[in-house]
Amino acid sequence: MAAILEEGRRGHACAVRLVVGRGLIRDEVMRQLSWLAMSGDILEFDHCAGNTGAIMVTLRRLPGRGFE
Repeated sequence: MAAILEEGRRGHACAVRLVVGRGLIRDEVMRQLSWLAMSGDILEFDHCAGNTGAIMVTLRRLPGRGFE
């Protein structure tokens, strides 16, 4: 997960989608993402369109979208 987030930060991605499935792995990923959001390393994260096994992680806002 850390490598994927770092690759997104180095590139032009505003967000990355993590497919983690359900269960213990997802629970641990959610804990780590909560910590990264509180520390300011990511902006936010949420399940993808009701799919609890996939998580969209927002790394940065698109310029000119009014979120800056």
